[in-house]
Amino acid sequence: MDAKDWPLLRFDATVLLSLVVACLYSAYGSDPLEAQVVDSAGVEIIWAAPASNAPGAARQCVLGEEPSVVIGGPAGEEGALREVKSVVQLPDGRIAVASAGSGQIKVFGETGEHLHSVGQLGHGPGDFRGLAMLGVHGNRILAYDSMPSRITTLDFDGRLVDTTQVEFGSRLYQEMGGWVSGIEVPRGMHAVGWLGSGILVLKEQTRRPCHSCDGLVYGESGQQRQSTADLMFVRLDGSLVARLEGFPGDDWVVLREVSEPMSDKIVFATESVRTPYSKSFHAAVGRTLVVAGHTAKAEIRFFDADGQLVRILRRSTLARRVGDAAKETWILEQTEGLDPPKRDRRKTALAAVDFPESAPVFKSLVLDDRERLWVEEFVGPGKDGTGRWTVYGEDGASLGMVATPPGFRPASFGADHVLGVWEDELGVEYVQKYELACTPSPADGTTVSRHDGGELEL
Repeated sequence: MDAKDWPLLRFDATVLLSLVVACLYSAYGSDPLEAQVVDSAGVEIIWAAPASNAPGAARQCVLGEEPSVVIGGPAGEEGALREVKSVVQLPDGRIAVASAGSGQIKVFGETGEHLHSVGQLGHGPGDFRGLAMLGVHGNRILAYDSMPSRITTLDFDGRLVDTTQVEFGSRLYQEMGGWVSGIEVPRGMHAVGWLGSGILVLKEQTRRPCHSCDGLVYGESGQQRQSTADLMFVRLDGSLVARLEGFPGDDWVVLREVSEPMSDKIVFATESVRTPYSKSFHAAVGRTLVVAGHTAKAEIRFFDADGQLVRILRRSTLARRVGDAAKETWILEQTEGLDPPKRDRRKTALAAVDFPESAPVFKSLVLDDRERLWVEEFVGPGKDGTGRWTVYGEDGASLGMVATPPGFRPASFGADHVLGVWEDELGVEYVQKYELACTPSPADGTTVSRHDGGELEL
């Protein structure tokens, strides 16, 4: 199935009436239908009302106020971490951390003590050059290295079991032969995560052609660009299960500077930047499901381990308009510290860029071990850094909002905990564990209406 073929919905009068009633309830403050589900063609469509963080709002999921475990330490210590890319909790409670800066998988006890480290920066079996993602399958630790695009399998004691080369490489690697201007290109793609079955999910973004960028224009110019995103499902033997192509990808601004000819030479330079409101593609992996969504749309899609679409959640979230002063503020931030001539050229180039008119409708996505969906809400630049997450059960019912501490970057959500990365004022990384308590929704609270008359065309 091609992921860019967005499904078309046809509703009968009953479904339309139900949606209108839900919207009216929501608009006038009465108890809204929390989620409405339409089953058709094997795909479940869920219309979900937004959660509220107002006083008295339902909070079925609550995060501990302080971390229960802190992992890491200053440089030179055995437990020191560098460039943490992934964190997982093993079935026995130990915590494995991918420390990409040292090329090691570091394993810690339940209370945070360092137990042992596996690997080093290198090319050989059990070594890592671009350690990107950890997972657990049965009694094995799975690790993905994006530089050689290699899967490494270890037992829980850190002994090497197997290494497997992923059979295909990124488009850029294939097109450029592995090198661009003397710089090595990673053979692999960005890692989204590991399913419980051992399926690895990878993501690749490809820039769309810019037909208005043709021709040589001297000076500095800026162009708003888009990309498309693909998801790859890969077996432990390195072979491809499925490739979902054509998702809307990230937006960014490409700055291009072309100098006037001097001695028959032209200097050409490009730089990519993003605005605080640029839209982006996000995907996350649970035990059996993969979710994907674009921050320009209040729609999140669920896929099974074979890449088949099984569920769509559509949130009742309206995009917020970006204020007129936002672009000017962004331009000032992008040009701060530049020399006056360079600053003036950059301001002119950025002023010509089409600035987003609306804010993203969310920031990121996560599936926890019970496959509850966590949607990080977009709060805008200049805030206190606190993450605000809306949690949804499998039925689309909102379990309330959860706040994560300022500066804390969640790495994995278990059934009863959250593991993430926090940096101190010196930039030293620590892994922190927060306890998570989620109680079932009360029987008389959430109302989920199911209707089987809708039709879905794929």
